[in-house]
Amino acid sequence: MNNVTGKVHAFVLPLLTGVLLAPFPAMPVTDPILVALQGCWQGKAIKTPRGALSYPICFELQQDNSLYGVANLDVSRHHWHFSSQDDNTQLRFLSTFAGNDTPIYLSASHTATDHIIFEADNSRYLKVRILQQEERTYRFTIEVKGKEHVIIVLTQEER
Repeated sequence: MNNVTGKVHAFVLPLLTGVLLAPFPAMPVTDPILVALQGCWQGKAIKTPRGALSYPICFELQQDNSLYGVANLDVSRHHWHFSSQDDNTQLRFLSTFAGNDTPIYLSASHTATDHIIFEADNSRYLKVRILQQEERTYRFTIEVKGKEHVIIVLTQEER
């Protein structure tokens, strides 16, 4: 009996250790506004510190259930990464302008059927508002210190 018990322990212990140490899968992005962002968009940054510019971007669902898109611009790349953690939608945004490689982390502070607002820890410094204007049109407004800094309008490409 002791030999059987030893074999069971030798099998169960690694099994439990593997299960307990395995990373938990990310919760899928479920906000309808973000789910609808999947796909490619023709965009225009209608307000930026450098003037208006083209803003093409494609958002794809990732293996970890997050939503990721990158806009390759003339002066930088903008990385948008949406994920859900503990029933809260998160945004990790990175602009590589002027060699920056530090992302900004924001959390959803308000959601409604047609918009979602993300705020940094210091909400007076940075807010990102995503508004679904029509079925295939979105408006991203980035506020810095309470003032509109960038406005991006995205229109989904025909499928």
